[in-house]
Amino acid sequence: MPVFPCASAYGVSCQLSEEIVVSVPYWSQSCPRCGGYIADPLLECVVPKGLPLATLLQMKPGAALLCPYCVGPVGFDDRGTLVVAPEDWPQVRYSRAALEGKKQSDGAPLGMSLEIGQRHTDSNSREPTNHWRITLMPRRPQLSQAERDFLEAWMWEEAHAQDISAGSAKRLQIANSPYAAPLLADIASATMSPEEQVAVANRPKPGSVPSWPWRSDEELRARHHEARTWLEKCRAALAGAHPK
Repeated sequence: MPVFPCASAYGVSCQLSEEIVVSVPYWSQSCPRCGGYIADPLLECVVPKGLPLATLLQMKPGAALLCPYCVGPVGFDDRGTLVVAPEDWPQVRYSRAALEGKKQSDGAPLGMSLEIGQRHTDSNSREPTNHWRITLMPRRPQLSQAERDFLEAWMWEEAHAQDISAGSAKRLQIANSPYAAPLLADIASATMSPEEQVAVANRPKPGSVPSWPWRSDEELRARHHEARTWLEKCRAALAGAHPK
């Protein structure tokens, strides 16, 4: 089934199956049950893999994640908005072993608590703390029209891998920069909101393939560096707004 891999929060990969690796979407939404703010859902750390995870990666209805705060099942409606999931939707949950590995790979202190199943409240108050509600983010990098046209065509084809014709944007990417897919995913994440990315994936097939917009590999890597810098600033902002 098509899986949209361009909504990568920080270019993080998720092993969907033995053959399929996709990028993890950046949700930036609050749990409809408890109000806990879910920025990066860490879907690379959930089990089981398979169809329910693929559904969540596409931000579509039909599967549920157990909220990291209240452990209640949440999923998406047809508009890509988090809702309380029906009890009969298949569920995925966080693997503590995977979370521990993620924590260590990110360089977090070994003694840091995972806090799965704990709500975002002060220990002396029942009211949610404000820093979970408001997190100021840096302005997104801006694409040229040529870059946006190509990137949207490439994203659509990544989301519809079984419907790529000859002369596609993907073929053009491979011809110009064979290993650029992770770079393009990062650029998409930094320059488009999750809602914009889902809208690109759900729109009709592009009528034509735009030209490759970068004049050199150095120009592409400079754009990617700009995107990565923005993503890391967002990660730092979220870390500062969510102190342990």
